[in-house]
Amino acid sequence: MKLNNNRLLYLAYLLETKGIKNPEIQGEIMDHLASHIEGNMKRNNSSFHDALDTAFEEFGEENLMEIVKHRRGIFRQKRNRIMKHAAMILLLFISAGAFSIYHFGNEPEDTCASKDCPKEEKPVIGHSNAPFPDNTPGFGQLIDKVPERENSGKPNCLGKPKCNPEMSGFIHPLAEGSFPDRPQAREHQPPDAYPVPGNHPIVSGFGMRRHPIHKVMKMHKGIDIRAPLGTPVVATSDGRVSHISRKKTGYGNMIKIRHDETYKTLYAQLSKIDVELGQEVKKGQKIGEIGSSGTSTGPHLHYEVFQAGENVNPQDYVSM
Repeated sequence: MKLNNNRLLYLAYLLETKGIKNPEIQGEIMDHLASHIEGNMKRNNSSFHDALDTAFEEFGEENLMEIVKHRRGIFRQKRNRIMKHAAMILLLFISAGAFSIYHFGNEPEDTCASKDCPKEEKPVIGHSNAPFPDNTPGFGQLIDKVPERENSGKPNCLGKPKCNPEMSGFIHPLAEGSFPDRPQAREHQPPDAYPVPGNHPIVSGFGMRRHPIHKVMKMHKGIDIRAPLGTPVVATSDGRVSHISRKKTGYGNMIKIRHDETYKTLYAQLSKIDVELGQEVKKGQKIGEIGSSGTSTGPHLHYEVFQAGENVNPQDYVSM
């Protein structure tokens, strides 16, 4: 299943929002991501946007930055080689100019001392004293006489620098209705429920912290809620399960729920997963159980909130 042009353009737009604007770097990363997305859509019968979320999750932010760093190193090498070649060419031109000045500057002077020597008149290129005829069309008249493009089903782009006749059917990714197969946007439903019902404390907050295992300062993209093994974990708002993964490192057993076009939530370190990919869930519905399945020091829930694709502080939303 190949991605169409609209989806590829949307993918390029997402990469630009992450600061990846170089066309060559974008092209290389899009090849990798498109392959992931097409595979996810075929294997899991997922929608484009769910497959896109899964591809970014599988690909990882570190892989993106590694490719960008590698490609920028190659571009620097190319630029240095080009600058060296340009310097050599400039040096050759300077040498040739110095030789010409020396050679032609030593020609003998004109020896004709007589006043009767004929003087050669040098014509002035592009100049004439003859007046323009009255019926000569002006620039505006010439533009008006340019024939209109025949109606071929494509827009006439004369005088419209941003118009591209080959993209007559394209709608900008940000425009409403750009993707007909995209589900209709529901009203924003902030995930405001507490993901672990009961009096279970938040033991690690959102922001920079010293990693409890790696012992280095790292960004903690969510909150950790401590609770006994097997304690129920619930969805914090209505939505649909967009991603499930089962690992023994990192997030461990993890669920991601898309609530609407703005909000998504992530539930990690689970000991049990009670939902399936694509399943609709309701606010307060049990989706799994507390565990310590990945990189963890004990039973807890690692919980994240995404707003418009960016991690935000879950404590701004949850209420016990």
